[in-house]
Amino acid sequence: MASSKNVSLLRKLLVDADNIASSASGNKFPVPLSPIAKRRRVTQVDFSPLLVDAMLTTHSEGFRVLLDPNEADPEKLKSSYQSEGSGKLLPTRLRFSLAHELAHTFFYDYAEGRPEVVKSFRPGGGRTALENLEKYCDKIAAHLLLPTPMVKTWFLKHRSFSPQKLLEFAAEAGVSIEALIHRLNEMTSVFLETSFYGCIILLKRGTDGMKIAAMARPRNMSIARELGLMSVGKDWSLTDHSGSKIAPEDLVSAEVVNLTVKTERSSIGIDYHISVSAINSRGDFRTLLVTFQQK
Repeated sequence: MASSKNVSLLRKLLVDADNIASSASGNKFPVPLSPIAKRRRVTQVDFSPLLVDAMLTTHSEGFRVLLDPNEADPEKLKSSYQSEGSGKLLPTRLRFSLAHELAHTFFYDYAEGRPEVVKSFRPGGGRTALENLEKYCDKIAAHLLLPTPMVKTWFLKHRSFSPQKLLEFAAEAGVSIEALIHRLNEMTSVFLETSFYGCIILLKRGTDGMKIAAMARPRNMSIARELGLMSVGKDWSLTDHSGSKIAPEDLVSAEVVNLTVKTERSSIGIDYHISVSAINSRGDFRTLLVTFQQK
């Protein structure tokens, strides 16, 4: 388990990320990254072929970020980045990569001259210090793109976790549906405040079968045992209260499924309403966004 120092530092940085993103966006989605970059003394964002997704470098005036265009036109990407504040956005992959590099700047002191690293994470949780840094920069990036107060406000206003609403929100926020689901999985309070007793699952079928790519479910709320046992990266497996297996294809046509919920004294079957959106389908590959909600 990560040290208490890591937990304390991460908590502070996540709050900082929430605050700067909310301020830069005027509390409206999507959060534009160009004004955040300027506040973090990023003087240049360039798009050039790299062996990695992105790089952060320092110089006497601050930082420079390099992003791999992944065969897209660098000039068009540069234009999209520079006009983000007017609603034009970079592709979601590049937005997350840029947010991740901006997260790295939170560990520097850049008050005078060339930025210097003044904060760091310790090894812990079975990871090296560098592995923890990269993992937690992903979390900070998610807060820059999806600040906690703004996400809460959106869901309290719409009070819907249907696949269509989730896809609309991801598009509005300029993030992938996978990134949104990972972010929601950390925000139990959103589920509590909207009384969502269920689970959101992103399924991807490839040559090795149907896998769980992302999922979000409330903590400390009684949901079906089968949903509680699922985890990211595992094969799809769902059994209803009667013991019958439910294939992913069954979800597309089903409206309700009876799942086992354990109580203090027994196990009972509770109906869950199912909503499914097929995001894409190509040959053996297919992506499904599925929500389970207690009726």
